[in-house]
Amino acid sequence: NQGTNDLAAITRRQSDTETARLEADIADADKTGDLARQVAAIEAALAHPCARHHFFVPELCYGLAEALRRLGHYDDAIAAMERTITEGYQSWPVPEADIAELHLLAGRHDQAAALYRGLTQLTPDDVWLYNAAGLTYQHFGDLETAIEWLIGRLDLALRSGDHERVFDQLT
Repeated sequence: NQGTNDLAAITRRQSDTETARLEADIADADKTGDLARQVAAIEAALAHPCARHHFFVPELCYGLAEALRRLGHYDDAIAAMERTITEGYQSWPVPEADIAELHLLAGRHDQAAALYRGLTQLTPDDVWLYNAAGLTYQHFGDLETAIEWLIGRLDLALRSGDHERVFDQLT
């Protein structure tokens, strides 16, 4: 007995055909800009039993989070972003900064601030985190907080020689 499997076995050809269709559906939805269609196409691809073999799952999850964000479904976008992170997505600054921004979009300023503070404890030398937080707060019109974040690591950018060329953005 090899165990039970809820998924019926499919041939390699079937898998290739189905995932190619799913990939085309995602591309078509992207071209039209129809966010609801993008969400449905990405969710269908993620649900396919061969998703891990045919797609880069963290990228699909990130695309799902972005489409949900643009639809204004912030809690669903946060869940998708959390899955993105669980699936191994990495970015600079850390992808949790996107979750903090989603909390701001949802009107949860305290949760966003707490998450940003926590991220500074995990990555204290990440000048891009300070840049992202500052620009996000600026976007939301909270200029005082934006300035605190943007000048918060100017010293680090200068001490490091600003190899990442973030100083101009911070200033």
